[in-house]
Amino acid sequence: SATHPTPHSPRQMINVATSGGEDFKCMVLDREGTRVLSGCCGMSEIAALGVTHTDDLAKDRQPQPQLGAIYFVAPTQASVRRILNDFHKKRSIRMYSEAWLFFTRAIPEFLFELIQLEMRMNEGFRSAVMLCREINLEVRAPSRTSPAPAPGGAEPRRGAVCAG
Repeated sequence: SATHPTPHSPRQMINVATSGGEDFKCMVLDREGTRVLSGCCGMSEIAALGVTHTDDLAKDRQPQPQLGAIYFVAPTQASVRRILNDFHKKRSIRMYSEAWLFFTRAIPEFLFELIQLEMRMNEGFRSAVMLCREINLEVRAPSRTSPAPAPGGAEPRRGAVCAG
């Protein structure tokens, strides 16, 4: 698979996900992802980067198999399980055509292992996941233009894709 640079801001994250392949993406956010994104980007800015709309991960959503999804979520058990449910083997229609998984901070080891297991066991999930990264952003920035990386820097512990 292609090597993608580590994004250090939500703008860079969107640029990585929209730089090739599908032209338009849906952005799927949980509460923390929404807080971080709204702290540095306006809807018109993310729309200009190729995001057609945003969805709330916690709510029931309609399948959009024609769109790729950029997930920007906290690495919590609830968020990871909802992502995995979006690509469950028993779904008759795929929720999204592809998944770009970005986590707002470090993924706990047990959740990372759960994602890896699902990638081994579920071909649909494995083929949909384009990238899985921790970008370690938290809402600490006083302005919309300079989000601060979380303590410990913005380098991910894991490389380009969650598959081992």
